Amino acid sequence: MIAYQRATNELANHRAERRKAEIGFESKKRQEAEELRRNRQEERRDAKENREIEHHHYAMALKAERLEQLIDRKSGAKAAKAGAASSSHAPQLVKVEPSAA
Repeated sequence: MIAYQRATNELANHRAERRKAEIGFESKKRQEAEELRRNRQEERRDAKENREIEHHHYAMALKAERLEQLIDRKSGAKAAKAGAASSSHAPQLVKVEPSAA
């Protein structure tokens, strides 16, 4: 009877240890999964931030280009207007060639 009790106790202890090991393994597995989820979420957040920064840079470059084009058009229009105004009021000089007749 003593041998039976000893074997039963050993079996119960072994089962308890195995259950604790499984619980620990599951807990560790759950922690690793949570850490992986957090890392992926952080990567997504960083990627989104990088896309927003890149979009901002492109938008600012586009606005700068549009502003330059607008300034060029206005300065070109002023030059053309000034040229037209001066040519309409200024006398025209015509070079006359002597005839060979």
